[in-house]
Amino acid sequence: YELVGSDMQYARSLQPDMIVVMVHWGLEYKTVQNSLQTELADFLFKEGATLIIGGHPHVPQEMQLKEIQNEDGTTRQGYIVYSLGNFISNQPFQYTDITAIVNIDIEKDLSTNQIKLNHIDYVPMYMLHPDASNTKHYCLLDIHKAMEEYEAGDTTYVNANVYKKLQTALNNCHQIFKLEELVLEK
Repeated sequence: YELVGSDMQYARSLQPDMIVVMVHWGLEYKTVQNSLQTELADFLFKEGATLIIGGHPHVPQEMQLKEIQNEDGTTRQGYIVYSLGNFISNQPFQYTDITAIVNIDIEKDLSTNQIKLNHIDYVPMYMLHPDASNTKHYCLLDIHKAMEEYEAGDTTYVNANVYKKLQTALNNCHQIFKLEELVLEK
């Protein structure tokens, strides 16, 4: 905490519009964050982080919008993704084939210099293994797009068996991440 606190103090001294922290943490293959992750996240938010993006467990973990109490009594928004999952790994364990791309619309009020998170969503992704389809390569698929293409008759990457896997993967993403889209008040 001392080293992280020092790093956060340095980041604040640069007077950035916002601080984004990427953390390598958590227990491998666990879809629920542990107490060390939540404690460190609270510390990072307290120290000025607005966004925290985590990785290491190789599986997705929850996303949360946070209201952070500043030292002066005001509040601000923070957003955390405890773990995005795997983008390139070929691991055979449950949930290691799902991940997400997070989209965050950030607005700066030029009169107050305050940052606001306006819209947050994610694109659920699935790592397609060559033995699951007619492809000879691993492919990272946008789940929604791949399902739409299959439903329209395109079987380049997705066959009936893969389609079922995509449906399961989509459901798992929603259950683990807890939301797909968060539209915030303007």
